[in-house]
Amino acid sequence: MKVDFSLLLPELVQILIILGLFLQTLKKSGTEKQGCVCWVPCVALAGIVAALFSIKLTGQMFWGAYQIDGLSQFFKMAIALGFAIASLNAMSAPTVKTDQRADYLLFFALSSLGLMLMASSSELITIYLSLEIASYSLYAIIPIRNDDPRAAEAGIKYILFGAAATAIALFGLSYILASQNTTYLHLLAAKSWAWADSPLAVVGLTLFLVGFFFKLALFPFHFWCPDVYDGTTNETAAFAATLPKLGAVVILIRLVGLLKPEIEIITVMAILSAASMTFGNLAALIQTDVKRILGYSSVAHAGYVLVGLVAASAAGLSAAGFLQSDISAHESDLLLGHLQLVNRWQESDVG
Repeated sequence: MKVDFSLLLPELVQILIILGLFLQTLKKSGTEKQGCVCWVPCVALAGIVAALFSIKLTGQMFWGAYQIDGLSQFFKMAIALGFAIASLNAMSAPTVKTDQRADYLLFFALSSLGLMLMASSSELITIYLSLEIASYSLYAIIPIRNDDPRAAEAGIKYILFGAAATAIALFGLSYILASQNTTYLHLLAAKSWAWADSPLAVVGLTLFLVGFFFKLALFPFHFWCPDVYDGTTNETAAFAATLPKLGAVVILIRLVGLLKPEIEIITVMAILSAASMTFGNLAALIQTDVKRILGYSSVAHAGYVLVGLVAASAAGLSAAGFLQSDISAHESDLLLGHLQLVNRWQESDVG
């Protein structure tokens, strides 16, 4: 197997960031500082440039399980940009001690790497492993909020719902493998996904999609979203509200590309899309907390994104990708704006 490292520039930049942060975490903590981490956003910008440089490159590696194309590089660029903004914002996180900031950013970097791997994964087992890499780091940092009981509740709900969703996805993967005898997307594209031809495969793919509907906060897999937004810190919420959804959308685009508009799975997705838009908007009307409003807004936005996927056409899939990128930027801006307002209120109270 020949590896072309020019195709892996965004991932290599992210790995260098992880190694640098890991070396900083090895330093003695406590009264000793782990060193300045102000270099992280600057190096993350190099990841954006690397993804932009390689956006027209194409290729396959690791026996066809890893695919480089315009879709993967666009989302890697968006993930690198999101990581740069999240790391810059985390520099002043009040709930993270100075000597633990490198650890905090290390979890961000590991999750971002998992999302980058997910963007290029073209095989179901590789997709699942990338999903787990991206998820485990968030499980660790969501509960970090001093002694606030809401943080513990948010962490428990995210972990339990996430574990259940990924377990269902793994169960669905086994059904797909048993019925279609392959996990490679380019081979699965030649298979029939109609209920009449392969009901086991339809059930398997539907269950496998649940893991990504959870990340997207699509109804009825949204229960974690408002509580996590409300319970965790604004810095962590801004990351969890944006980047994991980009990874989920790129995988949904690849999986929906296997399907035809008239089959049963698309119908199920259309129903979930309508339910998510309706429930998210109605639930947001009765909220009195800004962050919970944003949480239910994300549920509604997931339905909007799914409308493009339900079209199961090139135009619909590209629209879903651009829409999710725009929604992620919008939600991140709102959460960061909320953080600035909270900081000003606290400063005025102190004054």
